[in-house]
Amino acid sequence: MSRLRALILLASLLTPLVTPSTVIAVTYGDSAIDQSQFPEVVGIYAWDEDDGTYSSACTGTLISQTEVLTAAHCVRNRDHLLVNVGAVTEDDWNPVGVIASWYSSRYSESRFANDIGLLKLVRDAGVPRVAKIAKSFTPRRSTRYVLAGFGVDQNKDARGLRYATLVPQDAAARRYFGSGFNPRTTLGAGRFIRAEGVYAGACNGDSGGPLFLRSSTNVRTVVGVVSYGARDCDDRVPTVFSRVSYYRKMIDDGRRFLSARTVSPPAPLSIAATRTNSQYVLEYSLNATTADGFFIRSFCVKVNGAAATGSQVTGDGYLIPYSIQDGCFYNSSSYELTGGRIVLLSSIRGATIEITAMDELRRTASTSLTAG
Repeated sequence: MSRLRALILLASLLTPLVTPSTVIAVTYGDSAIDQSQFPEVVGIYAWDEDDGTYSSACTGTLISQTEVLTAAHCVRNRDHLLVNVGAVTEDDWNPVGVIASWYSSRYSESRFANDIGLLKLVRDAGVPRVAKIAKSFTPRRSTRYVLAGFGVDQNKDARGLRYATLVPQDAAARRYFGSGFNPRTTLGAGRFIRAEGVYAGACNGDSGGPLFLRSSTNVRTVVGVVSYGARDCDDRVPTVFSRVSYYRKMIDDGRRFLSARTVSPPAPLSIAATRTNSQYVLEYSLNATTADGFFIRSFCVKVNGAAATGSQVTGDGYLIPYSIQDGCFYNSSSYELTGGRIVLLSSIRGATIEITAMDELRRTASTSLTAG
């Protein structure tokens, strides 16, 4: 089997989501019980422009309250990302916007080399613990790792955040991947369950997630980042991780790059609603602005404090969708919500209308008016 046929990046299949109902977990591992177990592990979501929704993509590790360590292939060619903080089950949803990203300029997709990336958050994650980056590390026979991630399990099922104790498997990785496995820049790890002939390890969606050094101390040290494994998550093969200690200087350079790009806070989100001169309907022109390079995700409308319905509010069908969904008009490939017009039906004349814009950084801005 050729190396290119054997390897596959461990990003998820990007199943479209409106809400994180299908957050996808480590093979032959255990489910995390609560957020206190892995507060530094986060889910990474990518924007699907066609559907106007976010999809589960990768896993990452908070190395500060505003910095996420992940894989280069989780960052490359993805301009609009969110980080979900404090999640354990698929019902947990606490998204934080990503204001900037970086990945190694030496990353090679064809060779799976230098697979290191970083994300910068628009605000503090607010978690009780972040991970340390290994300064130097050499695995021993007695070394024990902990892998954590949001990837699918051995049945390709969505199971939320899962984890597993692994051991060094450099020799096994070299046997399977041949010269493609570089022990100076990567780590092989897995837990071989001899009676079953399978490895516990990473699968789709675990990409970019942490390989921690198991320790009795409270603070975890990340020594590896999930990079690649066997095609279809073959559980007879160990997982390969980017060796964090080797890339320490590169990571530091990336952190400086992100700090320089985000030295000033992003321009604020704003929204305005203006009554048009229409003589026949209650029509209002909406205009929203946000930071350069970011988009407006939704306009949500409330009528006397309750989510508006289609019998109360419609969009222009040109810049704003005609139909409202759960009280909101959403961005999609057909509609970019920089502005547009909405019509308030005469039945709600005199009602208090609140219109809230949300941008991709998850910031909100609101304006109120009286219909009529």
